[in-house]
Formats: sequence, structure tokens, C-alpha cells
Amino acid sequence: MSFKNMRMIVLASALTATAMSGLAATSYAQNAPDARISWSQLTTQLEQNNYKIRELDEKYYGWKAEVYDKDHRRLELRIDKQGNIIRQEFDD
Repeated sequence: MSFKNMRMIVLASALTATAMSGLAATSYAQNAPDARISWSQLTTQLEQNNYKIRELDEKYYGWKAEVYDKDHRRLELRIDKQGNIIRQEFDD
């Protein structure tokens, strides 16, 4: 095998490996934990947990919701991008 043929095989292998890693990165990015829950999914989830939504704002960390709970208390919820409540405080 000549040096030129060997070089072409190595180059083709390197390009294939690079392309495959790019495809894997794209696939991972679609399932990354930073994917944000949709507005409709979040409102459904909050309503199923007996919250009545007054206001819902998209924030850099996820969502901020002003709600009434089942006992009619006003609450402010901080919700991460996946829809998990990370902080809850009474709203005055």
C-alpha cells in the first residue's frame, strides 16, 4: 500500500469519525435537560395539581407563576425548565 493511499484512508476515517460525533451531538442536544416544558404542558400540570393560575411568565431559569392554591392562598412559584417547582412563597 502506498503512502498516498494510506493517507487517504486515514483522512477518510477521520472525516467519518468527525461526522459521526457531530450526529451524536445533535441527537443529544435534542434530548438535553435544558429543553423547556411548553406553556400548555405547564398550565395543564399546574391545574392538575389544584393551582389556579393568575399569571405565568417565562424566565431565564424556567418559569415564574402567580397562583392560588386549593385553600385560596396566593402563592408565587419558581419553576425550572422541566416543570419542577423549585421555590414556593406566599404572595402578598
